[in-house]
Amino acid sequence: MRYVLASFLTLLVVSSAAAQPPVTEPPSHNRLSAYFVGSFGGRFKARADGLTGHVDARAGLGLGARYELLLGPSFSLLPTFEWLAFDLDGAVHRSHMLDFDLGLKFRKNVRAGRVNIEFYGMAPLGFSLATGDGFDNAATGFNTGALAGAMVFFKRKYGLFVEGGWRIHVVFDDGTRGMLNQGVLHVGGAIAL
Repeated sequence: MRYVLASFLTLLVVSSAAAQPPVTEPPSHNRLSAYFVGSFGGRFKARADGLTGHVDARAGLGLGARYELLLGPSFSLLPTFEWLAFDLDGAVHRSHMLDFDLGLKFRKNVRAGRVNIEFYGMAPLGFSLATGDGFDNAATGFNTGALAGAMVFFKRKYGLFVEGGWRIHVVFDDGTRGMLNQGVLHVGGAIAL
C-alpha cells in the first residue's frame, strides 16, 4: 500500500510540474544600446595652488553608446562611450566631457505577460577628456558613478530603457584639479545581437 501511495504522489507531483506554463527565458544575446544623456544639478569644484572654488553646473545634454557583454544570467560588462555638453555658471562657452568607460551591471529579469522587464544597477569607471571654459587645455582624468534603471524588451530582441543616477568626473589641467558632480538621466533603446 505504501508503494501505491508513493507512486501516486510521485505521479501527482510530476504531472503538476508538467502542467505549469513554460517560463520564457530573458534575452540571452549581447546587446548594443544608444541613448540620450541628460545631466542636472551639481557643482564643479576646482583646486589649484591651495585655493578652492566652485560654480554651479547647469543642465547638460549628450549622447551615449554601449555594448553589453552578458557574463551570465545576472552580470554584464559594459564598454561605453559618452559625450556630454554642459554649462557652468559664468562661463561664456559650453564645456564638453568625453567618457570612455568599462562598467559592471547587475540585472534581474522579471516576466510580465509577453514583455520581459529587466531591473538593474550599474557602476561605470573610466577615462575622461574635458574641454571648454572651465579648462585652459584639454583636461584628462577619470569618472565613476552609480546608476539604476529598467529595460523593457519586446519580442526578445528590441528594448527601451530609462536609467538614472549620479556621475562624478575628476580631471586635471596644468596643476588644477576639477571635479564635476551631477545627476544623470539616460533614455534609449537596445537591440539584442
